[in-house]
Amino acid sequence: MLYLLILLLMSLIEKVRQQRYAQNRAIIRANITENEYDPTQAPSLSTFSVVMKNTHCLFAKKAKMWGSAPWNHEWSIEQNVEACFPAFLDFTERSREEHIDGFVIEVIGADYCTTLDQFSNTVRRVLAHLSAHDPCEDNVVNKPYIGHRGWRFCWNKQYLFITSFAPCYPDFHARYSFEAPHTSCFVLFQPEHSFSYHVLRCR
Repeated sequence: MLYLLILLLMSLIEKVRQQRYAQNRAIIRANITENEYDPTQAPSLSTFSVVMKNTHCLFAKKAKMWGSAPWNHEWSIEQNVEACFPAFLDFTERSREEHIDGFVIEVIGADYCTTLDQFSNTVRRVLAHLSAHDPCEDNVVNKPYIGHRGWRFCWNKQYLFITSFAPCYPDFHARYSFEAPHTSCFVLFQPEHSFSYHVLRCR
């Protein structure tokens, strides 16, 4: 009897979890009209193209990318990131089937990337706000083991590899942003399955 009660309770918990997941996705999609833009033609892609052309990554020049919403200087980092939520949701749901290799968020402002400390805080704020609004409510940035081996960034059930680029790095550094505007920095999200796709395609 106890075993059956436990199974019933687990089933109810999972049902509630799925309902909340559906509700959270619906809330994000409800903002599409207000924050609608084409992530395949985003200004951030034009700015980030300088990095893609100069980086040593073998796949960067041919990568299929989506970008963040046009930056609003009157908004905070969090508000600008929030404007990307509908597109970021679509990215996580469509990246595997459509072979989308990455989503880049451009943050604009000298106060966000002139020094490494500033840039570190900028990346933290971007990831924290995204994670706090994960439709799955996992909020992986808030996990106690975030600094340990094995931690991975996950959003909408998709594991994403994170890379960042900024002008505060020396020009020989892998994270240097090359000739991109000195007031711009970037946080790049790459689906883990994208790496497997490129490796298989190169064989």
